[in-house]
Amino acid sequence: MNGTEETGGQRFILIENLEIDLSPLSIMEFIHKHTSISPLAYVFPSLSSESFARGAIVLDCKKKHKNVYQFLDNHDHVITSTKGRPWVVSENSLRHGTFRTTFGSLMPKSQYKIQKKIIDDELKIIHSGAEEHSTAERLRDLYKDFADHQIRLHMRFALDERKILAESKILKSSRNCKIKREL
Repeated sequence: MNGTEETGGQRFILIENLEIDLSPLSIMEFIHKHTSISPLAYVFPSLSSESFARGAIVLDCKKKHKNVYQFLDNHDHVITSTKGRPWVVSENSLRHGTFRTTFGSLMPKSQYKIQKKIIDDELKIIHSGAEEHSTAERLRDLYKDFADHQIRLHMRFALDERKILAESKILKSSRNCKIKREL
């Protein structure tokens, strides 16, 4: 977090393993209720093969970012949906810059209207020592293992792709040399 200004720009925290139907408004109200900080929140569209969503919490200064991050990444509790899906903070580094989305605001219409459902029914904090805490931690660890495996697959894919492209360039280059020699 060193080297960034106190104000200006935006800081954001990427969150994974969210319920697909979770609204950004629920995230914003939950964060505000527990930290007295009013962030912006986004929930990104999921692939049809995914059983979870990803999102971002956007803040306007370093101090707010630090406080919300400490709340989210607190070892004394786990934040879960009421269905039991634990939130996972994607990265532990400060993300700073202009937060833009390519799908407009990504906020459903319910964000702009007064929601009739009770927000408190979507998210909860499971404190260490509670019966549900060990289950939430096991589910969070399972998701982290899945995400780590996916990262390794992406890295292998990128390496194999570079190899194939390099081979293709070598093959194309040798064909061009052969054609030039024949001319």
